[in-house]
Amino acid sequence: MRRYLAFSIFLLITCLGCQKVFDFPETGKYQKIPVIEAIITNQSDYQRVRVSYAVQFDDSLSSEPITGALVKIIDVAGDTVRFRYSENGWYITNSFVALPENTYSLLVQIDTVVYHASSMMVPMHGLDSLSYTFYKKVNTSDSAYYLKGFAGTTDPDNPKYYQIQIYKNHKLCTTGSNTVLFTDIATLSLNGVELNQGFAKNDTLDVELYSLTKEMFYYYAYIFNNILYNGNFDLDFKTNPPIQFNPKALGYFQVSALSRKSIVMH
Repeated sequence: MRRYLAFSIFLLITCLGCQKVFDFPETGKYQKIPVIEAIITNQSDYQRVRVSYAVQFDDSLSSEPITGALVKIIDVAGDTVRFRYSENGWYITNSFVALPENTYSLLVQIDTVVYHASSMMVPMHGLDSLSYTFYKKVNTSDSAYYLKGFAGTTDPDNPKYYQIQIYKNHKLCTTGSNTVLFTDIATLSLNGVELNQGFAKNDTLDVELYSLTKEMFYYYAYIFNNILYNGNFDLDFKTNPPIQFNPKALGYFQVSALSRKSIVMH
């Protein structure tokens, strides 16, 4: 049976393969560009921002956290919340909850430079419930359970944009080839949309639905489709991603309404 997912984005890192080799002279002499990673939500648990330096191109394992940054959120009324340093480049606060339809500014000061980005929280109905369907294949090893989400319909003139995160048995599984972005432009709602990742009997799934601004949705789509999953192996294309921060810093600032539900595959 064909499973349909409207406007999903799938990230296939393995497709980058070994078809072309780049030689990087003097890779140790790279520019230290800050990387700021921030997802702020409407949930009461603590918010987190990670600040680090980009590593050299041929180093995919290590990172260089920045411990002495000043990190704060400012709302449209001018109220400011300052984050405190935790560990490994993470700055946290448990005294701030974002509100729908409000715009927030993230300011990160590293030494004497202040990096700035703004984003709005898009309201959403959220997840009403979860269900699943079992598909039995001729080869029973290929049989699996497939998840469906249900949420309120939306105004066709005001489409919504989402990111879906799934934790299988408390481990995030919507990464790599299973990364999912979704827009209801095609279906008007999330109701009954079946994700195409299969699960096994007794798997516990914790599902998170994040609202995205249109700009944030296409930022992720650009990263996933054009930089990490682009067949022309254009080095400049892959090493110059879109920039959200002024002055230039890598990373993202996402403000999302967040809805959570859990289900067990029986």
